[in-house]
This record gives sequence, structure tokens and C-alpha cells, in this order.
Amino acid sequence: MNQRIAYEMLYLTIVGILEEASILSKKCFTAGKCYTVCTNYEPKEREELTLRVKDRIHIIEVYSDGRAYGKNVITEQTGIFPLSYLKNEVKNKRMKDLKVAFRQVESCDCQ
Repeated sequence: MNQRIAYEMLYLTIVGILEEASILSKKCFTAGKCYTVCTNYEPKEREELTLRVKDRIHIIEVYSDGRAYGKNVITEQTGIFPLSYLKNEVKNKRMKDLKVAFRQVESCDCQ
């Protein structure tokens, strides 16, 4: 395989991995399920929910802007919060798979 084709294939693989990672980071949370808080969050607005590490959050509604409305199972408070403060085991496993694939592509000898 000539070097140009190898580099094009490498580029397309990397682009695919990055696109999938971006999609995973936005669409992995489902209304009706509970997730664990992985980082503390202090509300900036009155309608937002305080999040503490290891709290369990029941998602009631997921918004397209990366936030959700839910209930803290521990404190029983409800409010809006950023999804990036929650741990998602399915997303985490797939992201690990993508990192492994990326390392394999990165180490490819295309000469």
C-alpha cells in the first residue's frame, strides 16, 4: 500500500473515532435512569441542582444543550444540571475502546 493511501486511511480512522467520541459525550444519558455524580457542581442559577460526588441522580428529562432535569435521590431535590458531571458506565467503556483503537492507529507504521 502506498504511503498516501495509508495516511488517508489513518486520517479517516482518526476522524471517525473523534466523531464517535463527540456523539457519545452528548447522547449517552437516558431519561428514567439513575447515574452517579463524578464531580461536585455548585448551582449558578436558582433552578439548578447541587451535585456532590457519589450522589445518585434520577434523570427526568434530557435537553439537547448537554443539560438535564432530574432528582437527587439522596437529597430529594430536583433541578437542572450539566450532564458532564455524571458518570456513565456505558460511555466510559466505549471511550476506553476508542482510546485503544486510537493508540493502535497512532502506532501504525505507514511507511
